[in-house]
Formats: sequence, C-alpha cells, structure tokens
Amino acid sequence: MRWRRPGRSFAARGVTQATNTSVVVGEIRGKAGIIALNRPEGLNALNLDTVCDMRRVFEAWADEETVRLVILRGAG
Repeated sequence: MRWRRPGRSFAARGVTQATNTSVVVGEIRGKAGIIALNRPEGLNALNLDTVCDMRRVFEAWADEETVRLVILRGAG
C-alpha cells in the first residue's frame, strides 16, 4: 500500500485513495490513526468483512512509529 503525507489515507480493500464506496477508510493525522466506518445502511455496525478490513488497516499501521493512538468513528 502507498502512503501520502500529510493526511495520508487509504481504503482497506486495496484502494490507495479513499472513495465514497469504501467501507473502512484509514487516515493518519499527526500521531493519530483515524478509522472511519462508512456503512450508513448498516448503521456502521461491525460485521466480519468490516472487522477484516479494519485488521488490514491495523496491520498497515503496525510499522508506523508515528501512530500513537487510534480513533474509530462513523461516517455517512
């Protein structure tokens, strides 16, 4: 996966930039890793696919020394 600075972001399903169709979008702002769940039709509830996508984001951030905290929020 490729990262952009500042405000690097990506969608968990292999997309390098966030799109409106992405369910889990991860972004790094300063020391915060922000995960936005964009599944309003499911009230942003977690299901197996969403959790797997979140895991991909966490694994991508595992080597990021700048990420000190993670914020989980709902979008949409």
